[in-house]
Amino acid sequence: MDITSFIVNQRNTALLVGDYGLYRKQLSRRLLVVHKKLNYSTKGRKYSPKSPITVEDITNNHEFIQLLLLTAERAWALAMYMKSTHTANSNVQGTTGSTKRHIISKLQKASSYAAHLVSLLKEKDKSGASTESILEARAYHQSLQGAIEFEKKIWEQCLQSYSETRLLFTALAQTVGTKRDDIFRDLLASTIDPSMRYAAYQLKLPRTVPMETIVARYVQRVNNSYVEEVLKSNPDLLKEPGTATKNGALGTSADPPQIFTWRSRTVNIEDANTAQALASVSAAETTLASFLAAKQDLHRRAKAAAFDDVLIPSQDAVDAVKTAIDELTAEGLAQGDPRMQSLQITRTAVNYNLVELRIGRNRVLCGKHDGARLESESVRKLTKPRADGNPQVALEESAGRKLTRLKERVVLYDSIIQSLDSVKGFPGVAADQAFVQELEAKKAYFTSLKCFAIARSQILNGNKRNALALLRRAADLSSRSILSNSPASPTADGIPKSEVCPAQVMSLNDLLERTVLQYQALVDLEDSKSETLKNDTIKLGPMIERLDEYPPEDVELTKLVTYPPKVQPIPVKPIFLDAAWNYIDYPGRRKNGTAVDVKVEEAASKYEPKKEVKKGCVLFLTGFHCLFVKMTVNGTWASPLADAQYSVGFETGGGRSLGQVYDGMNWYSLVVILFLLLVAYDQFKYIWNKGSIVGPAWKMPFIGPFLSSVNPKMDEYKAKWASGDLSCVSVFHKFVVIASSRDMARKVFNSPAFVKPCVVDVAQKLLRPKNWVFLDGRAHVDYRKGLNGLFTRQALETYLPGQEEVYEKYFAKFLDISHRDNSGKPIPFMPIFRELMCAVSCRTFVGHYMSDAAVKKIADDYYKITAALELVNFPIIIPFTRTYYGKKAADMVLHEFSICAAKSKARMAAGGEITCIMDGWITSMLDSENYRQRVAQGIKVDDSEKPAMLLRIFSNFEIAMTIFTFLFASQDATSSASTWLFQIMADRPEILDRVRKENLFVRNGDKDQKLSIDMLEKMPYTRAVVKETLRYRPPVIMVPYVAKKAFPVTETYTAPKGSMVIPSVWPALHDPEVYPAPDTFDPERWISGDAEKAVKNWLVFGTGPHYCLGQTYAQLNLMAMIGKASMHLDWVHHITPLSEDIKVFATIFPMDDCPLVFSKRN
Repeated sequence: MDITSFIVNQRNTALLVGDYGLYRKQLSRRLLVVHKKLNYSTKGRKYSPKSPITVEDITNNHEFIQLLLLTAERAWALAMYMKSTHTANSNVQGTTGSTKRHIISKLQKASSYAAHLVSLLKEKDKSGASTESILEARAYHQSLQGAIEFEKKIWEQCLQSYSETRLLFTALAQTVGTKRDDIFRDLLASTIDPSMRYAAYQLKLPRTVPMETIVARYVQRVNNSYVEEVLKSNPDLLKEPGTATKNGALGTSADPPQIFTWRSRTVNIEDANTAQALASVSAAETTLASFLAAKQDLHRRAKAAAFDDVLIPSQDAVDAVKTAIDELTAEGLAQGDPRMQSLQITRTAVNYNLVELRIGRNRVLCGKHDGARLESESVRKLTKPRADGNPQVALEESAGRKLTRLKERVVLYDSIIQSLDSVKGFPGVAADQAFVQELEAKKAYFTSLKCFAIARSQILNGNKRNALALLRRAADLSSRSILSNSPASPTADGIPKSEVCPAQVMSLNDLLERTVLQYQALVDLEDSKSETLKNDTIKLGPMIERLDEYPPEDVELTKLVTYPPKVQPIPVKPIFLDAAWNYIDYPGRRKNGTAVDVKVEEAASKYEPKKEVKKGCVLFLTGFHCLFVKMTVNGTWASPLADAQYSVGFETGGGRSLGQVYDGMNWYSLVVILFLLLVAYDQFKYIWNKGSIVGPAWKMPFIGPFLSSVNPKMDEYKAKWASGDLSCVSVFHKFVVIASSRDMARKVFNSPAFVKPCVVDVAQKLLRPKNWVFLDGRAHVDYRKGLNGLFTRQALETYLPGQEEVYEKYFAKFLDISHRDNSGKPIPFMPIFRELMCAVSCRTFVGHYMSDAAVKKIADDYYKITAALELVNFPIIIPFTRTYYGKKAADMVLHEFSICAAKSKARMAAGGEITCIMDGWITSMLDSENYRQRVAQGIKVDDSEKPAMLLRIFSNFEIAMTIFTFLFASQDATSSASTWLFQIMADRPEILDRVRKENLFVRNGDKDQKLSIDMLEKMPYTRAVVKETLRYRPPVIMVPYVAKKAFPVTETYTAPKGSMVIPSVWPALHDPEVYPAPDTFDPERWISGDAEKAVKNWLVFGTGPHYCLGQTYAQLNLMAMIGKASMHLDWVHHITPLSEDIKVFATIFPMDDCPLVFSKRN
């Protein structure tokens, strides 16, 4: 049995959602079940002694081992609960008196059960226990014994017990491999190592002494069969660092360095953990260099993946240095102290090394020569022989694939440039002018490559003039990227980092100079050709004669028409109305409608076929043929009025009237004609509604851009916004006007007299027609006032404990997914973030009235609701479509919320405490009803007791509909924001570090301290990070409205009634005049910049009477989430070429769904 896994899993499962008291209660319930299952329960009196467990019991049923472990754990949990409770409620340091004795007594009880288990398992012949199980039981027993001696303050014996525990766990890790490496690592890091370090401090041992040295000195070797057992398989376990190299699942490290040199400054490494981390980084870099040297022909993506093995220990080194600085700061050490100065230099160095490794990985992904040369890549090798026997030729890469590769490179160059900019914020960098100049030169080099890549994309698109401008800019930047102190060659260790040698710069310069000359010549040739065409246009005729030709350049305004005009014949189509013949009394026409002119009749009969006229479509054509014959006989192409005496009559055997033609048509012809009429009407209506604004010249019949909108592209949206302040499309029967500029968007938001919020047609079927979001005018305002009290500062404070509870649960799930389920490999976390935010929303909205299974069901099915509510979708519910499945999911959500409303009403009526939004709203209803009843009974009620807003008692289903709208408004938006927030923080560790530091500061260094609104209000930088994320990647990029009547959007354009008018949010939030460098993530703009003043551009939550009700809740929720994650988790983002691309699905997400790997932060 895996004893350690059993213990750790029991603790993690319980402590994730509660404290030691809850853990003890769970253990008691579990013990009761096991007692009954094993028939080991005591009969009779409560305190009658139980028979001791024997080795035969274990042999017959291994669950007796669980019985002993659960009993020991229950005693340990009670001791820890008493200790934590006393520490929290006491103003003095330490625990004394009867409480101390009680704690020690419970620990001794736990240790006695663990010792009994060890004694039973040692009889291997009877118990059948393996050596690993015996060692695990011994390690568990020694950890409890160490806890007893820790409480008694017997420090030397405490070190002896913990040293044996650490030794046994290290040996076990080597035995079982990496299968349970994380469990042993977490146990040591969370309990054993901190206790050993504190005991060593009490014994005046220096902090520079590594843990391995302490273990080697204090572990008892004499008369200890367990230590002798592990030393048989690995005699080097007790050798101190410097005499052996330790290899194991818990870590691999060479001799730790004692000094560290960076930029001619040498410092002593006094912290043992830092030294070990630096040694691990050095070993990982050596391995990576050997791998790259041996696998030079490997694909660039495989090489880049190898960098993960060195990035992880590098991040560990950064964390180790920061931890050491935090410990010295907690001890009251001044910043000017030499030890603190040495650690600050080390911190800058390890952070810079981490940045360099990330830059190196991106350079590898760019390809050879840092991506300066765009070598063609074959799409695939064709191995199938040709029919003629000749060998197959590999297909060349298409222009589209080249553009995709260039786009990937631009993203990589941007990441490199941002990484170089981040270095300037490291401690001590700004004062080093030479280093700053070196960073600027590197930045110029990579910016030059970025301009070069964009220029190549312009070349592929045929824009040679734009490409030439970019090439000149790239050449200018490249010339500024050479420094006198640049290395003559790439890094000696073989790992590409940020160094740029003169040879690389000169190669880029030569390439750019040649390319500039080449495209300068091509542009000159085009200019010369256009000048020739311009001269040729002078010889051409007036523009009115060349309307079917596209002008080569500008229109010659002096040659529009010929003046004075010449008399010329004008071709005119004939006008013949068959219906007029039936109603105009032409000369020579009889009353019964037969012809009298025999000559004309004979002439017409020459063109009439003698055979029987065919029906259907042939008859239709024959009728038109008869019309042509009559016009021919008439002798002119003019109107019948011009020559009526030669008009022919309608005889049975002659021409046919339109009515007769229609009588002869079959239903196929009618359908075709009707379809053509509908197409014409659809086009006419679109062109009429379009008016003068930007939009397609014509519309795809009926469906419009539906097919292309099924999978919308962010680039297409940006192109639409850039086309003009107002643009339009038409999908199905809906005419859509898009307001792109800030002022146009604000006008739509602030025009409730003309527009109201809307969603797609199917939304009323999903959210229900009587939902409050579909109210308008005064009814909407009054309903909204009744909800405002649910988002006050006091109310938001009430929801925080529930949110933290969900975060703790899902953060543990993140760790399980990353390591237990996927063995540390990156997986897309966007769906998991959606589930997390759904759980947080449900916990905030309905509390514990909903089960975890129901929350999981809603999180899984809400995707269907989102798909059904996309802007472009079928307007009706068709079985087995997205709208059909969305309706079924919405019905399920409303049913669950109705059940929660019934439970909340019962609990609030009984005087329960408010824990969620539903409780607060129902309490307001009950207070309003109580007030009305007192007034109706004639009781005088003081004005201070009158509720701020009198509410009626809503039905359970009405409450469910309102809560559903809260979920509808928050789920997709917060899922998008949280996904981008985790990705952005992983890609910018310096920003994450500041967030982590700020959160620890407001909690006084205790990362487990419960969060409050006061703490959140003292986090300006975390708030700036959240606001910048919402600006940089706004979850909702457009908000649909519908015109209640004709809406004069501008002086020249009026949106028709019933059309959708959509204000866009993205352009206002990326306005370079308001937010400098809008495509750069910069939280400082909210602290030291002018971003806070740009209230007109802050349209993330809308504006006007329909602004987002929960905007404060959403921002505080994201602050709480990323703050807690920064203190408890580390995560690494696996960057792909699609990481910065945007996927539009109601809200926006990374195209690759944000692949991450989470690890527990020590």
